[in-house]
Amino acid sequence: MTAVGATIRRIYASVIQEFRIEGWSDPRNKRLITAACVLAVAAFVVRMLFWWYTGRTWEDALITVLHSENLVSGLGLTHYLTGQGPVHGFTSPLGVLVPLIGDLVKAGYGLGTVKLVSALCGSLAVIFVAGIGIHPKFGIPRALLILPIGFVALDYNQIMWGMSGMETQMVTTVLLMSIYYLLREKLFATGILLGLCLLARPDMVFWVAIAGTYLLFTRRLETVKAIVPAAVVYLPWLIFTTGYYGSPLPNTIMAKFVGYQGRSWMHQNLSLAGTLHYVLVATRQVFQPLGPCLASHGTGYINCGYGFWISYAVSLFAFIAVCLILLQRRKELLPSGLFVVAYAAYYIFLAPSIAAWYLVPFAAVGVLLSTYGIGRTTSMLKNRNLQRYSSASIAVGYLACMATVLPIGFNTDRQIQLYIEDGVRKEIGLYLSTVMDKGQSVGCECLGYIGYYSRRTVYDFPGLCNPHVVECLRTEEPSQRCLYCMLEHFRPDFMVLRRYEYESCKERCGIDGWVTRDYQALRWFEADPSKTKDIFLIEDNIDTSFVVLKKKGA
Repeated sequence: MTAVGATIRRIYASVIQEFRIEGWSDPRNKRLITAACVLAVAAFVVRMLFWWYTGRTWEDALITVLHSENLVSGLGLTHYLTGQGPVHGFTSPLGVLVPLIGDLVKAGYGLGTVKLVSALCGSLAVIFVAGIGIHPKFGIPRALLILPIGFVALDYNQIMWGMSGMETQMVTTVLLMSIYYLLREKLFATGILLGLCLLARPDMVFWVAIAGTYLLFTRRLETVKAIVPAAVVYLPWLIFTTGYYGSPLPNTIMAKFVGYQGRSWMHQNLSLAGTLHYVLVATRQVFQPLGPCLASHGTGYINCGYGFWISYAVSLFAFIAVCLILLQRRKELLPSGLFVVAYAAYYIFLAPSIAAWYLVPFAAVGVLLSTYGIGRTTSMLKNRNLQRYSSASIAVGYLACMATVLPIGFNTDRQIQLYIEDGVRKEIGLYLSTVMDKGQSVGCECLGYIGYYSRRTVYDFPGLCNPHVVECLRTEEPSQRCLYCMLEHFRPDFMVLRRYEYESCKERCGIDGWVTRDYQALRWFEADPSKTKDIFLIEDNIDTSFVVLKKKGA
């Protein structure tokens, strides 16, 4: 027993040593560390307040947690589908494994588990941003380091997505932790965290490739010390998904690349001027979360105040940072710089669609890198006091601008949840559960609330949880892969369409076409205009009016 106890103590001591935050014993960092700890607590508190006040649940979170609930209910790790095998209808493994912990206690606890873990991860992210910034290799001035710390702690988009049930905060946190331990050249911890990055989101494979290549050139044969733990963390998931689903590639990825392919600049036959315009718009969209904005309506980011100009300025300093890293050959900072460059290129040129939550981890690293660029720029001032005051002024001014979004965002998300998500989309799902038989199907675009609350077979566009839809869309030309074509092909027993989708379908098929000939409107679901009229930019919300259609004779 004594030997066992001694072994446990040695393992515990080694773990503590491995995860020790370097630089925190330096007395010069005392005030900064105190501020980081206060902001870490504030990050947790603000996230819990968001959860309590808004009750916000993003519809994509419901898609994922339904898999978890179905597993503990005996249906398997799949979305609700009749007559099909298990479908890999979620993108993030952690997005389903974390709620599974809660659902194993009691079905339905999964969503709350994700939100609680996200709040805790928010605090961790603050600590590790501070650790990166005070590390000698990064060397961000202490007066300026409060900028990325405050951004990760209190930026609205850093708060909202995780606390709405998405995996976003977990992705951001494990990414920042992996950057920190890579910076410290702690290979074992880096390997574990790179494995977790792959479990957090598949597109983190780009970051893993960057980090792995960097280690291969700098540590050579020692790279195996990172490869082995990364493989131990991630390979079991690959083996499971290959055996259980038949492929490790999520159906959601295939659905997006097939269904949204027509939106890509490569399939639009654009002129040179049109291509340049597309690239400029996409670039602005990718870097937009570096300024004050929110995406609560689900139609992309909306600027608050001078959001674009602030995001332009922050992006400029991130670009300066990348240039300085290359010119000064700061190889230890090269992975962070390549991360921003690689992911910007991926989102601008390759991704068929850019969901707003994709950009949150990117924004965290972008702001961190931008802070490095600001620090190197202010260091050119000869007066030390002027350097310090200018750095502090930039940090405080930026965080003040970002903080203006908090009250607007809290109120907006609360109202959207009450009057649109719960008042409209949830009610549609519950209604369908009463009027549809178990073997009947429904076609729609918005899968989350409708699929979760109806528990019926859904033909969704672009087929996130239905491989039959993906196969159908493959047969169409990229420009013709749309909701209308999918519905025309399957003719489901019920359809749920937004008002503009309904009008568009009727227009495409004509007065005597299949929509009006074969379907009848059962019920309209609309948000009360008297309650939604004061919601911030309500005109950007497309989910205020739906019609439920039933196939005649079904």
